[in-house]
Amino acid sequence: MELLTRHKILCSEFLEQNYDKVCNHYEHLLSLENYMTRRQSLKLLGELLLLHTRYIANADNLKVMMNMLKERSRNILLEAFHHFKVQEKLLDFLTRFHTDRSEDEQLNDEKACLIMQIRVLKPASDQ
Repeated sequence: MELLTRHKILCSEFLEQNYDKVCNHYEHLLSLENYMTRRQSLKLLGELLLLHTRYIANADNLKVMMNMLKERSRNILLEAFHHFKVQEKLLDFLTRFHTDRSEDEQLNDEKACLIMQIRVLKPASDQ
């Protein structure tokens, strides 16, 4: 973990070159039943997201993070929540998400609700 977070330029280059492979491994780690594996994976991913926001801009990865917010474990829930510190990128993504389906009223209502909820969220350090 320290190797990836301490050497930011190398880490960023590595992630750019191996994005699909890394994301596939992360998806597997986050789906495991082992609490510590999932928690540490979320923590590392949070660190990496501050370096590289391509992960959270992907709709499938965003769904994984949103599903992690349903966890019973408070610590896993908090680690997943930290991923939403990239709120501006998330809001930008959501405003562009499925704009070609403007006739889908339910989707538009749910998107608007989610955007509103994200805008009112404040990280714990700001409260």
